[in-house]
Amino acid sequence: LTSILSRVWIKLNVPDNKYTFIEPFVGGGAVFIALNHNDVIINDINTELINVYEVIRNEPYNLMKKLDIYKKEFLEDRHHFYYNLRGVDRDSKTYNEKTALEKAARTIFLNKTCFNGLYRVNLKGQFNTPMGRYKNPSMYKKENIEALSKYFNKETFKIFNKDYSEIIEMAKSNDIIYVDPPYDYGPENDGFTQYQKEGFVFDDFILLKKTLDDAIHKGAFVIISNNATDRVINLFREDSKYKIIYNIEKFKTNRNINSKGNERKTGLEVLIIGKPITFPQANDVDKVMSLIRLRNPKILKDNSELERILRVSTYRQIQYYTTALRFLELLSPDNEYTEKAIEFRKMKRIMFEYEFAKYILTFEPFKTIYYIETNENKKMTNIELSYHLGRYYKSLSQTTLERRSSTIRKWIEFCKSKLSN
Repeated sequence: LTSILSRVWIKLNVPDNKYTFIEPFVGGGAVFIALNHNDVIINDINTELINVYEVIRNEPYNLMKKLDIYKKEFLEDRHHFYYNLRGVDRDSKTYNEKTALEKAARTIFLNKTCFNGLYRVNLKGQFNTPMGRYKNPSMYKKENIEALSKYFNKETFKIFNKDYSEIIEMAKSNDIIYVDPPYDYGPENDGFTQYQKEGFVFDDFILLKKTLDDAIHKGAFVIISNNATDRVINLFREDSKYKIIYNIEKFKTNRNINSKGNERKTGLEVLIIGKPITFPQANDVDKVMSLIRLRNPKILKDNSELERILRVSTYRQIQYYTTALRFLELLSPDNEYTEKAIEFRKMKRIMFEYEFAKYILTFEPFKTIYYIETNENKKMTNIELSYHLGRYYKSLSQTTLERRSSTIRKWIEFCKSKLSN
């Protein structure tokens, strides 16, 4: 997954390195650890898990000592020690009397000695995975605990134990949210989603998407990983509230949960990349129109051909023009023409240019600016243009608004020239 995410990073086009990386369902934390970013927020509703992170931050050496003791006692009487320690949470009074250090050591020990490292709880929230078959299980690597403790102690590293929605609401423009919720297995098979006693059903997934939509609308970038079920894919193909790009990439992965290694199956998972459709940076309207009238629609998925046709040299520049088409609702997240684009493609060139200009003016702020300039016979300054743009795109900085004013001017002048003839 982390290798695939590294390829995805290029597609996000996040400005510079000035963002906070946010994991609302952090789990084992492989992604944020691999990323090693400076500004990080991690969260999980699993109190035991978050306690482990906090103890690693606050008491790394005491934790390692406790784990050494647990391993010694385990090797002396495996079955008795494992199930005795696992059963501690059956008595809430006994469990609550344990220190944060003792709880963290228990969680790590059970993870290292249970079947396949599988974290699972029953409806009462009690850990119930059976013991695995390990002769000499490794509890930790000293250098890893030390490195993590140092990392977690940075002022820019924050750890929370809240509902995911509260964490996603913290996201600002340009932040990256990586979401790895319990996996969906389709309506016919609930599969394994019991990481928490409350579970996570598809209705929760629908609410999660609404929360992510809101974050993207604020200017955040989102990466979601899950099973490639039809209902997950269809959920993220639709966007009834905001204009959002959701790119969907499927990939194969191995399933590790089976007692027999040769019976572990390959599954199909999905990475969904959500990012805001920002105001177009495509200053050349002729190039935008050339993408609509491509002879072969497959070229839309061929970056090298797009570079040649648009006469640009970087992937970012290609994005300027494909994003413009998405802004105008002429290109789907899968880089395919929408019905409106297909309608334009059937027109003769002169009619197409005239209708395209009219179509641009159905979008704000072009509509308002064109109306003011033509009715008042005036030409707005860049500051005035940026003011009108800012009314619709509140997440953009003033500097960005002023830069985008040149795009507004080019598009407005194009519309004037085509509609005055």
